[in-house]
Amino acid sequence: MEQKQQQKMHIMMRKKMMGFKIASNRSRLAFGILLAFFIVMNFWMISRIQDSGPVKGLKLRFMKSNSSKISVPEELRKIGKGKKPQKTAYARLLYKAAHALAEYKSTEPKDLWLEPYHRETMVTLWLLQMAVCNIVAVARLLNATLVIPSFIQFGDIYQEDYFIDYLKPDIRIVKELPKELQSLDLEAIGSVVTDADIGKEAKPSFYLKHILPLLMKNRVVHFVGFGNRLASDPIPYHLQRLRCRCNFHALRFTPKIQATAALLVKRMRQNARHAGSLDEYLVGPFAKRKGKIKKEFRYLGLHLRFEIDMVAHSLCDFGGGEEEKKELEAYREVHFPGLVELKNTTKLTALTSLFPNMVTKENLLSSSEIKPFLNFSSQLAALDFIACTAADVFAMTDSGSQLSSLVSGYRVYYGGGKMPTIRPNKRRLADIFMKNNTIEWKVFETRIRKAVRQNKRIFARPVGRSVYRYPRCSECMCNTQEATLPFRPR
Repeated sequence: MEQKQQQKMHIMMRKKMMGFKIASNRSRLAFGILLAFFIVMNFWMISRIQDSGPVKGLKLRFMKSNSSKISVPEELRKIGKGKKPQKTAYARLLYKAAHALAEYKSTEPKDLWLEPYHRETMVTLWLLQMAVCNIVAVARLLNATLVIPSFIQFGDIYQEDYFIDYLKPDIRIVKELPKELQSLDLEAIGSVVTDADIGKEAKPSFYLKHILPLLMKNRVVHFVGFGNRLASDPIPYHLQRLRCRCNFHALRFTPKIQATAALLVKRMRQNARHAGSLDEYLVGPFAKRKGKIKKEFRYLGLHLRFEIDMVAHSLCDFGGGEEEKKELEAYREVHFPGLVELKNTTKLTALTSLFPNMVTKENLLSSSEIKPFLNFSSQLAALDFIACTAADVFAMTDSGSQLSSLVSGYRVYYGGGKMPTIRPNKRRLADIFMKNNTIEWKVFETRIRKAVRQNKRIFARPVGRSVYRYPRCSECMCNTQEATLPFRPR
């Protein structure tokens, strides 16, 4: 019996081994067939590519890995030139605008220079000024001494002594750290706080819980950035009040900037002897003028520029060496002509032909007058700010621009409801421009005026919005309805 069982088991084992061999042979055969099919397909595709030849009109050139140079073949340039898009719609609107201006004989509408509505809307604040005002509020919250901000030579833009004196009742401000703290490595002891360490909507309790113990331990805390911090409700009344005072009163430009800006505004008004309603707040003693009162000239301030951070977001700038920048710029001019920044006045010929009195600060100031500011972008921006803020009407092209936002805030705070700001509705403008092939100039003009007048009206600062953007609130103004006086004249 045992021998029979052993024989049966031996037979079963042999059958299993044969089954494994058969399965193994089948898998090998399938793999061989698949490999052969792949080789055949590979040879077939290579032969097709070789038969078709190179792509017409385009050559690719391999370069050494250690080369940083980017070349643009002539064939690629020819492809980019191609057929230029037709400009019939643009030319038609330009012709109609010029024709309307040439034949327009009626007098100016009575409401042309009036504010579109009594309660003006605001936009956001200039990053630099906002950071200073925010850190002043934090110093008051933590009952700490504030050191004059060290970025971009604070004293070259603002009057340091006036800043310290004006805020003396609220916080103590010094120009430098005490000697015993100057030798400390703030980063090594953990006293450097960046924007990444603080949430954008962090409440005052966060600073009391996390920043105050660090300050008590190390005796000094260095904030880096701080542009959009401590800006969300709820914020104590006294802190909002302090931020508003700092923004609209404590920060005054240096006499160097005020004198040049006053010259700009004076020349914009054709040397008129009267001062504008905001000139005293913007340029201080340089607003006073002597002589007989001449004919009143009004001007419109138009802000067209992006700030540096907006340029990065919109991909208008690129890095690399000087040679690489030139080649990339040449490539962009060929293939993306509509995205190239305006670097010379020839690109603005159409606009200047319609408005021959359009000028820039470079036109109004002599080379010797503007030379001290050329290497300082922040000081040039300060001149733009004063010239736009003092304008009888201010128009912005980008409502999210920080400089445009700060200008709007000043005009509401000091303007008494008589300083109009034009903030176009981009959606409505896009809808109007889509129909510019058939629209008549009169209809176009009417729709634009209607779009400006029907902008959203904001009567007071909404909850959660910045006090810089919407100063019409009890923390910032005595009279929020008419906005005629600041809450703390000085």
